[in-house]
Amino acid sequence: MKSATALFFASLLFAGANNWPSFRGVNGHGVGKGNPPAQWDIESGQNIHWKRPIPGLSLSSPIIWGDKLILTTAIGSNPDPEFKHDPSWGYRILREKDRWKFKILCLDKNTGKPIWERTSFEGIPKQGRHSESSYANPTPATDGKRIVASFGSHGIYCYDLTGKQLWKNDLGLLSGAPSDNQKLDWGYSSSPIIHAGKVIVQCDTPDRAFIAVLDLKTGRETLSINRRGTTTWATPAAVKHGDTDLIICNGYKNAAAFNLRTGERIWWLSGRGDIPVPRPVIDGDSVYLTAAHGGRSLHAIHLGSRGDITPTPGATTLPEGLNWWSPRQGSYIPSPIIHDHILYVANERGIVTALDSKSGKTYYTERLNPGRGGMAYASPVAAGGKLFIPQNDGKIHVIQAGRSFRKLATNHMREQTMASPAVSNGNLYIRTRRHIYCIADTD
Repeated sequence: MKSATALFFASLLFAGANNWPSFRGVNGHGVGKGNPPAQWDIESGQNIHWKRPIPGLSLSSPIIWGDKLILTTAIGSNPDPEFKHDPSWGYRILREKDRWKFKILCLDKNTGKPIWERTSFEGIPKQGRHSESSYANPTPATDGKRIVASFGSHGIYCYDLTGKQLWKNDLGLLSGAPSDNQKLDWGYSSSPIIHAGKVIVQCDTPDRAFIAVLDLKTGRETLSINRRGTTTWATPAAVKHGDTDLIICNGYKNAAAFNLRTGERIWWLSGRGDIPVPRPVIDGDSVYLTAAHGGRSLHAIHLGSRGDITPTPGATTLPEGLNWWSPRQGSYIPSPIIHDHILYVANERGIVTALDSKSGKTYYTERLNPGRGGMAYASPVAAGGKLFIPQNDGKIHVIQAGRSFRKLATNHMREQTMASPAVSNGNLYIRTRRHIYCIADTD
């Protein structure tokens, strides 16, 4: 008999077969339906179904429900705001003093034509941003009736699918600076998620760390969970396991699962990479957590765990509930993905590792580019037995899913590509620095 978690997750996947309702789709799993093409060409138009310019600057991913594609952007007075690699690796902080408009856009996913747009907030940005970041990093979320968009310190906004604003909520100043240097305001990035009629927002900031649980219908805060930790940029995950709805948060000293109803901390682990960005990935009765920077850990955890499951390096036995772990195979920024019980970790250095999700056995570790180079911040997605792995410079690597490494193609978007793609009806939706594309089999 399948577990309640497996049945619940399967029902979500079935219900959202062609919807992509949040960052990396249904519950962040990153796997879409259909069979997008492995190759396309921007210049010749091969397999480019449509292309639409998007003003402003944003790293949020598109979400899809039905025929509507939704994304956010932030637009300042400068039509070409600075957006480039920082050779100082984190010390180039921009503090614009002009007025910006923080917008949510709705397009027809079949044609790219605009349906509606709304300005959620207009004013001088309350915080700075890294030169390779934006004021609109979080990806929206939808349940098919409501759209929730977060602009960090500038508020959370809820609309219906026609663009009518239903509510807004201000959670205060949400800094995106590392805990040990609050001057480095890199930008807030945790995306809201929707689960069991609640909006869940992970707010791990240098001066306060908490989970805000809001009522989806009203925006009223129903629960605030103290996180006791350091800055995190990750989006949380949520799942029903047995009779309990769990919120699962990545973190440095505070990766943990919480009871959505009571806020109780159920299991936790610490001592991992100190700047966690990847979203937890749930598969069956397990969740996979990875982090890097000061460590490069990867943990496979049973959802029914209890208490402290922090492993001891070099120990011959693992804490109960920890299926397996690796201290060296984790990712700093991109979230991992699971396809047919294979866990793929495509890290920010352009290296992809495939492991057995049940045992942690490594099938392969390969570089996507010859030699070094090729930074990759966006997270991969999968569909049609293929993985699509974006690279910051615009290359999209396509590899065959399986236990052996096989690259099928490398396609170039011809501009920076740092948002994770979306998949719907066998089409691939890719947001670049200035455009969004629909990649489809046009033959």
